[in-house]
Amino acid sequence: MDSKIRTFNSVFIISFFSVLNFVLSVFLQLFLANLIISFEVIFVPSFKHYSLTQDKKNFYNLINTIFNLLALMLIAISIFSIALAPKLISIFAPGFSEQAKDLTQVLFRIMIPSAIFSGLAAYLTSVYHCEEKFVLPAFTPVANIAVIIIT
Repeated sequence: MDSKIRTFNSVFIISFFSVLNFVLSVFLQLFLANLIISFEVIFVPSFKHYSLTQDKKNFYNLINTIFNLLALMLIAISIFSIALAPKLISIFAPGFSEQAKDLTQVLFRIMIPSAIFSGLAAYLTSVYHCEEKFVLPAFTPVANIAVIIIT
């Protein structure tokens, strides 16, 4: 009877962490997707209004300032994530073996800097849309896929 209780507890704990991992993964995916979409929703109307009411020099100063702040923020988040990779992997993948955790950490550290470029690309897409330039942002996913394939 005691072994059945231990087995049940083990299965329950593994199931709980699997569900928690799934919920956290879905939340992060939705959060990141909404974050990128929010660049379009928030920045385009604001930039359009600002570009119509201010001269071009002030408009481009605003764009450069936001770009620099966003780049610093994304770089800091990436460095923070790379430094905490072992803890993050333990939280999001509790059932992995040590070998799988090591491989996941290596791949995580390789892939996390792409968040910098994705965030900056989303921001620049909103700037181009504000200026009614649509061709270059349309080819951004093609360039992204090409870089992934090449590397």
